[in-house]
Amino acid sequence: MRYHYVFMSQWDHLNEVIYGDILHLENVEFLEAPANNWSIKLMKLLPNPLKFLWNKKFYNKKIDGPICFVFRMSSMMKGREPLFRYLKKRYKGCKFVAYLGDVIASRPYADLSLLDKYFDLVFSFDQGDCEKYSEHHLLYFPTMYSKQEIPDSSAFAESDVFFCGKAKDRYECIAEIYKRLTASNIRCDFSVSRLNNGVHLVDGINYIDKMEYKEYLQRLDKSKCLLDVLQGESRGFTLRVWEALVYGKKLITTNSEILNAPFYDARQFLYISSPEILDVSFVTQNFQPEPRYISEVSPMKFLQFLENNL
Repeated sequence: MRYHYVFMSQWDHLNEVIYGDILHLENVEFLEAPANNWSIKLMKLLPNPLKFLWNKKFYNKKIDGPICFVFRMSSMMKGREPLFRYLKKRYKGCKFVAYLGDVIASRPYADLSLLDKYFDLVFSFDQGDCEKYSEHHLLYFPTMYSKQEIPDSSAFAESDVFFCGKAKDRYECIAEIYKRLTASNIRCDFSVSRLNNGVHLVDGINYIDKMEYKEYLQRLDKSKCLLDVLQGESRGFTLRVWEALVYGKKLITTNSEILNAPFYDARQFLYISSPEILDVSFVTQNFQPEPRYISEVSPMKFLQFLENNL
C-alpha cells in the first residue's frame, strides 16, 4: 500500500471487531483520540504555541512516505481544529479522511465546515445523509465489519429476540415491539440505555448504563433473531444487518432499504414500518439462516478504495 494509515478513534472491543481484518497490517495503526470534553476545553485555554506542543506530544512519529489520517464523527467539532492544523503542518501533503458512522442529525456538535476545510474524502454509512448533505461531497460506504469468534456464551440464557441499544428517539417503538412479542410468549432479551427523564419503564426490559460488545456478542449467540430499530430518518445499514448475516440470525428491522439489498431473503429479514404490523410467526417459523460474510463491508475494502482514490 502507498499510504501509512492512522485511525483516530476511541478504542474499545467494538472497534476491534469493526477493524479486525486490518489490525495485522504493518502500515495501519490505531491512535486513541483524546477524550473530547477535557482536551477541547484545554485547547481553548492554551495559547497557540502551547497548542502546537500539546498536539506534538499527541502524535509525532517519523513516517517514511505518504500518510493518511482517518477520523470518526466524534472529531468533527471546532475544538479539534488545532490538532488538524498541527498534523497538516507536521506531515506535509498528508491526507485527511472522515468516516461518519452516525447520522449527522444525531450529532448536533458536528461542524460540517471542517469537512470542506481539511478533508480530502468524506464517507457516510447513510445514503440519506449523502443526498441530504451533498454540498459536502459525502461518499457512501457501508458500516465496516470484520467477522470475529464469539466468546463462550454458555452462561447466558437462550432467547428468541435480542435487542441492545440506546433509547434515542426510538424507545416507544422498541417498547411496543417488546410488548407485542412477549404477549405471544416470545422470549425477549432487551437492554436499553440512556433513557430520557419521564419515560414509562416496561417490566422485563433491562435498563442499563452500557453493555460491552463482548457481552453483546455472547447474548447474540444465544438468540434466534435480532431487532434493528432505526433512529430518525436514517437509511444506512447498521451493524445489526452484518451481525445477522455473519452469525446466521434472523433480523426484524424498521429499515425499508433491506428489501432492496442483494442478500435479502424474506425468511431471514422482516421489514416492519411500525410495531402494529409485526408478524410474530416470523420468529417462530422453522428456518435457520446460514452464516455468510459480505466481504464488501470489510475495512480491507475501505483501504483499497482509499488507495485507488486519494
